[in-house]
Amino acid sequence: MSEWLKEHAWKACGGQLLVGSNPTCSAIKRRCESQRRFFMDMTITIRQATPDEVEQLVPLLLQAEHSEGALRWGFANLVDAIYRMDDGTALVGAATMQWRNEACEIMELAIAPERHRQGLGRQFVNWLVDEARRRGKHALLVGTANSSIGNIAFYQKSGLRMDTVRRDYFRYYHEPVYEDGIQIRDMLVFRLTLH
Repeated sequence: MSEWLKEHAWKACGGQLLVGSNPTCSAIKRRCESQRRFFMDMTITIRQATPDEVEQLVPLLLQAEHSEGALRWGFANLVDAIYRMDDGTALVGAATMQWRNEACEIMELAIAPERHRQGLGRQFVNWLVDEARRRGKHALLVGTANSSIGNIAFYQKSGLRMDTVRRDYFRYYHEPVYEDGIQIRDMLVFRLTLH
């Protein structure tokens, strides 16, 4: 984990401290110390996966693309690079990217379920944004299903703005698929302008 992220996480937590000596302040201080230790102990690395590692990433990426056939078709036809996120030796995330267009696109992004709500998804998005800037891209896109309420909130909290709707994008699903009680039909596309 970068020194900037460790320091930023601690400052954000430390900013919650209250002046004075009361039980609430002590509880917040203990929680912040715990979070600081958590962030300091993380050894997150993100790198491009080697071809022999791709199969290991498939179960994780199926969180983002429910159809294994569509995921594998995407590997062959849409994806330019596959990335993995590790915490020490444990695989905790995976993403696929399409770099070939001026506006690059996150095709799939997934974090291990037991590691949700720990900031890893946002860290992965930030890393991909930095990589897009290094590659001179002018925008980063990501699409999510109309039914993925959590993803819709996540991408907006990560700084992306709703851009377009790809109507009937998921018509390749042979049977109706539901998420949060909503049928998956359209793709909502979010955009982050980089320059």
